[in-house]
This record gives sequence, structure tokens and C-alpha cells, in this order.
Amino acid sequence: MATQPNVDLLKQYIQTLIAPEAIFPGITPRHFENEFSRTELEAIYFCLTFVVKQANPVKHQALISSFKRVHKPNLAMHWFLAAFWRQLISIIYIYSFQSKHFYLPMN
Repeated sequence: MATQPNVDLLKQYIQTLIAPEAIFPGITPRHFENEFSRTELEAIYFCLTFVVKQANPVKHQALISSFKRVHKPNLAMHWFLAAFWRQLISIIYIYSFQSKHFYLPMN
């Protein structure tokens, strides 16, 4: 059974803690008293690894090399997202489209 990355959770993290305005239609930010759990942060990191793999190696060279220094879902991941969230938005939209339209279940 293939594991699908939770793109909506990554979007919610960016929407809640990084982006100053609403950027993802249908994704509502969390209230500050409702923190992201360790399991959710691990799922966000897992999704982020898939999204970064979709990045153009020439156009997003700085993004890719910076992500190589993020080894787990910790403060480094947060600062990476804070620095590159604008570039990640376009990659997330492309990744979301591809995963919805070209995903083949592996049975």
C-alpha cells in the first residue's frame, strides 16, 4: 500500500505559522492554542520531502540545497518554510495537481 503525503496539513502549517495572508483556498489556519503535534510535524516533513523532489533543480537550486540541511521536523524545518514558502506555493500547487490526476494505486 502506497503512502500519500498529507499536502493539506503542509498547507495548513504554512497558512497558520508562516504566510501573512490567506494563500490556500479552503485551508483555514489553526488557532494558536491548537498546536501541531509531533506526529503532524513528522507528516509535514514527510510531505515536504515529496514536494521538494518536484522542484526544478535549476530554478530552485537554493531551496533544494537548503532543504538538504533539514534532517527532521524541528525548528530548522520551520525556518526553511519561513524562508522559502513563496517558492514552495507554486511547487505545492503543481504537486497537488499531479497527485490528484496521475496517482495510480500500487496494489
